[in-house]
Parts: sequence; structure tokens; C-alpha cells
Amino acid sequence: MKLKMNIILCLVMLLVVMSFTPAFAAQKYGARAYGMGGAFTAVADDSTAIYWNPAGLVQSGLVGMQFGVGSNPDQEFISDAQDVLDASSKLEQFNKLDQLKDTEMSFDLMATGNFKKIGLGVLATNDFTYNKPKLTNMAIGQGVASWGVNLLEPPLNIGAFSMGFNVKGLWSQYDSVEQNLSYDPTDPNSAPTIEGSATAKGYGVDFGALAKVTDMVNLGLSIKNVTSTLDWEWDSATKTADLEESLPRTVTVGAAVKLPYPLAATVAADIESPENGEDIYHFGIEKNILFNGLSLRGGMYKPASGGDEVITGGLGLNLAALHANLAMDSNDYASLSVNLNF
Repeated sequence: MKLKMNIILCLVMLLVVMSFTPAFAAQKYGARAYGMGGAFTAVADDSTAIYWNPAGLVQSGLVGMQFGVGSNPDQEFISDAQDVLDASSKLEQFNKLDQLKDTEMSFDLMATGNFKKIGLGVLATNDFTYNKPKLTNMAIGQGVASWGVNLLEPPLNIGAFSMGFNVKGLWSQYDSVEQNLSYDPTDPNSAPTIEGSATAKGYGVDFGALAKVTDMVNLGLSIKNVTSTLDWEWDSATKTADLEESLPRTVTVGAAVKLPYPLAATVAADIESPENGEDIYHFGIEKNILFNGLSLRGGMYKPASGGDEVITGGLGLNLAALHANLAMDSNDYASLSVNLNF
């Protein structure tokens, strides 16, 4: 069963991540950035600028490579969901679904690289959700080609201005299984569960800008999915969901300040505005110690409506060109990334 294989793959990926670090989180590309609460639009100085702000590629160095993973698995739910997948009949599957608790899990993967102002990357995320009576799995992959360009390069870079662009190839897959609440055991055409499966391909374009106001202050702008499209094709006989035919456009503005000695830290703030969603405020700080061998990070983000904030923290180990970063948050999120910068 195609759905079963897809969901098993998702669970296996989650378990693999768990073997490296406790409870991970998803869709927060780069442990360094997430340790700072996701306030990275005006920082964006490594190959993850491909995601956060492509204009930042102009300050990402000669060569950079980064790999990161993240997830936030519910270990008890993984065991219960496996029982659903192992059900010997649709009727047993119906009963097992009824015993599941509502939950959400995610997995993400990021691989990025840059040579000077040119970047390439692969971003993937998988959301696994059970909202009674429906179990869904949504995967989205992005292949990204990125370019940053300096438009103004004044002396000392004060007043410097750069722009960046992404062109993305998109792929997505949706699978679901749900209880048929109108199931009639006396009707031979009635099934206890209903399955759905669809795939999509498409493209997207991102834009970014970065301004160096002074030697200490940067301003950033990121517009994700300026335009995008997803062309869905249903593989199942039943269309079980109304799927979005584009990725949501998201506008983020940010500022970063490099505080002078003796503080010698970077403080950053972003305002993220998703299309058809409420604004999200991000705040973060990064401090290097031990002759820049260790980085300490902290941050938070919260919705503009005043909902519960999420507190983040992170560590970075810096060994010449090799950097290893870990981030965690108050919602059992964790992320791990390793990168090389030259």
C-alpha cells in the first residue's frame, strides 16, 4: 500500500533523527538561525542565506557547505501509528485510528552550498498529522538555485546594498487515511477507511535584499514565494482534500546590530508576515566566547496576537572552517547542523 510505505518512511526518518539528538523540530532550516529564534533575515551570512535571505550570499564567503536535520517526534504516537499501519484489515485499521490521539510531527532536511555569490540547495519537509478521524502526511521538496549581487559597494561597506534571488523547483506529495464515519457493514460497497494520494510539481521564486546601514547595523528583507505554483494530480480514485496550488507568500523584515566590546554580541529582530496568517515576531542574540571557539545563542518568537511565545537556545562549536550547531526550544524542538566555511 503506497500510503503505508510513505508513512513508514516518514516514521523511519523521525527515528533516525532521534538517535542523534533528543526531540527535534521541523521547518526551521539551520540550527544557528533557529537558536536565535529565527531572527536571521538581516544576519544571513552563510550558505543558509539560500533560505533566510538570498541577498546574504554576498557575505557568505568563498565556499560554504551545510547539512542540517530537524524534527519534533512524539515517541508514543509513533508506536501507536505503527499499529495502525500494521492492521491486518481495514476494519481493524478503523478501530486503531479511533484510539489515536491528535498530534503533529515534522521532519526537515537541508543541504546547501555556495561558491562566492552563487548558491545551490535542497530543502525538504514532511508534516505528519492526525486530527481525528484523519491521518495525513504532506511532503514538500525544493531544489533551489540562488544568486546574490552587490548593487552598492561604498568604502568600508557603509551604505552597501545587495539583492538576491531564488529560482525553485517544487515537488510535493500528499497521502491520507481516514475513518469512514458513514461506514455500513451491510453494504458491500462501503469501506471502513478512505485513502487518498496526490503528487504535485511546480516552481517558485524568492527575493531578498540586504542593506549595511553602518558597520554595526544591517537591515534585511525577504519575500519567499513571490510567485509559486503546484500542479496536483490525484493518484487515488477519491479526492480527499482541497490542496493549495501554491506555497504561501511570506514577507519578512529584519534588523541586526553588532554590539561593540565589551558586549561583542549580535542582536537581531524580525517581523514575519505570512500570507493569510498573523504576524510573528522573532528576537535573537549570539555571543562568541573562548576566542570565538564557542557560540552561545538565545531567542524567542511569538504571534502578534499575543499567544504563547517559544523560547529557543543554541550552542555552536567553531573549529577553524568547521562549525557544528545545536538548537532546542521550549516546545521540544531541536535541530542539528554542520557546516564548512572558507
